[in-house]
Amino acid sequence: MPFPLAPEDVKPLLLRHIQQGAAHLDWLADMLSDGRPFILGDSVSVADLAAYSTFWVLHTQGGDESVARLPYEGLRVWASRVAALGHGTPTEMSAEEALRIARETRPEMPLAIGDHDPSGLRVGSIVSVRADDTGRKRGSVVLKVATS
Repeated sequence: MPFPLAPEDVKPLLLRHIQQGAAHLDWLADMLSDGRPFILGDSVSVADLAAYSTFWVLHTQGGDESVARLPYEGLRVWASRVAALGHGTPTEMSAEEALRIARETRPEMPLAIGDHDPSGLRVGSIVSVRADDTGRKRGSVVLKVATS
């Protein structure tokens, strides 16, 4: 089931979207209030791209009414940085060529922090994992690697 984003689809639910968006944007503005350029620090990450989508939808589809009601001021500089990333540069190619490139590409290995975690965690440690915002069900995992 697609999520309708056209202004005529958003308009009947605008107040609900504004309420939900305000909570999200306020939380985001608080995270960025320490002056960091992106959510996780100095470099853009998937966290910025995911968070920006809410900003973009409310800003472009909600119109002037949503802009007037939402906490945008603390996010304008960050949003400009994310928007400036653009959408990449598409390259025309056949499906066969795309699959060949994907097959031949090798991912870079992340920089492993390994056994230098300041909290004392070591690779191979069994750690307990629990959501701190929703469910309270615990689970155990083996720590494979910590990355920066």
